[in-house]
Amino acid sequence: MTKNSSFKPAVIYARVSSKKQVKEGSGLESQNSRCRFYAQARGYDVVATFTDDMTGSKVRRPGMDAMLNHLKQNKAMPHIVLIDDISRLARWGRCTLEVKRFNR
Repeated sequence: MTKNSSFKPAVIYARVSSKKQVKEGSGLESQNSRCRFYAQARGYDVVATFTDDMTGSKVRRPGMDAMLNHLKQNKAMPHIVLIDDISRLARWGRCTLEVKRFNR
C-alpha cells in the first residue's frame, strides 16, 4: 500500500463471547468478511485486524489492548475502526471512549 492523499487507514476489531462462537456463523471470520467488504466499498485501507474471544464486559482484552496500542502508536494518522456490530466492541461505553481517545 502506498501512503498518499487517498490513503484511508482502517483497522478491524472482531469479538465473540466464547470459543464456541468462533466456529459459528457470527464468528470472527464472518465479522471480518463483512468489515472487509464494507472497507472495500468505502475505499478504506485495512492495515490490521484485531480479535478477541471473550466477554465484552471486560475492558482489558488482548485484542482490544493491541488495537488501542496500534491507534496510540499511529495517532498522527487517525484510523477508521471497523466493527460488525457495536456490541462487538463493548457491552458498555468505556471501551468506546478509549477508542475515541486514541483516535483523535
